[in-house]
Amino acid sequence: MVYPYPYGSEHPEDTVFDSAYEFPKTVLLLYDQEPIWSRIRWLDHFAEMFHDWGSTVILITAEKYGENLDNYVDKYGWSVVHYQHHYVAARDWYRGYRNHPLLMRPSERTLEKHFVCYNRLFAENRPHRCKLVQDFYDNNILDTAAYSFPAHDPITQQSFESITGRADIQKILPLVIDDPEFNNGSFSIDLETANTCGIHICMETVFDANENYFTEKIFKPIVLKQPFILFGTCNTLDTLQHMGYKTFSTHWSEHYDSLVDHDARYSAAFDVIKDLADQPLENIQNMFKGLGMRSILEHNYEWFYMQRTLDNIVNGLYEDINALVD
Repeated sequence: MVYPYPYGSEHPEDTVFDSAYEFPKTVLLLYDQEPIWSRIRWLDHFAEMFHDWGSTVILITAEKYGENLDNYVDKYGWSVVHYQHHYVAARDWYRGYRNHPLLMRPSERTLEKHFVCYNRLFAENRPHRCKLVQDFYDNNILDTAAYSFPAHDPITQQSFESITGRADIQKILPLVIDDPEFNNGSFSIDLETANTCGIHICMETVFDANENYFTEKIFKPIVLKQPFILFGTCNTLDTLQHMGYKTFSTHWSEHYDSLVDHDARYSAAFDVIKDLADQPLENIQNMFKGLGMRSILEHNYEWFYMQRTLDNIVNGLYEDINALVD
């Protein structure tokens, strides 16, 4: 078994080899926490060594499909096993929030905002996060959302203005919800804001890429019993539905999810936001009280915590690896 540690590192020196053999017959290559970018240094660094060993390499990834993934498979002749790593991680991170006494029932919440939207990193591969805050600002709907957005990217330290050229928006940053230092990690859950904000706008790590990949971010609104609008890769909602979750096409259009063109998918999702932002907050409040919405939120919450849901993913991973090894 070979994997990066710290997780997500691309440095070859940050690679762990866990094997009882000098030249293993099979290498399980774990890159299941991060997207497959166009080039990952440690994968390229060790590929030739795996070839020299004569090993069968099985790349274990959170991606269902993707152009960058295909390039690695074609380049090195690796096999691939896909599983929803981020669900397994989130199931552990959020186990303490099941039936949490501070989380109010959706029908009993008093909403103060139409939306909630969390953002931390916005540089490099995340231009959709910059664009959305600009569109909220330019369409005068920023006051409909509890919005978090730092003034500088916490990793690169680039300012919003240096990336987008928007000095006017730089002046209003940071926008803060729960953490003024923007240190809130993947494992954090904001119960207080969930009790006062309606629709969760989920800004996934990857948007403008031809792949199927999502992270623990999509499971936060599920645990918080919030409906969500997703800015992610094409067919992410479809993937969630095949996992057993329900989405919200009975309440607004989810046509955006099937659009391959990234600009069209973004525009369609933002059109949904604009339509909802134009509605009185009372309409969003009443939506939460409706039986249809409540049944979706309860189903997703229970499905997330079911042992059967976890078993399906873990057993599927085990069976897929065994099938390739055999």
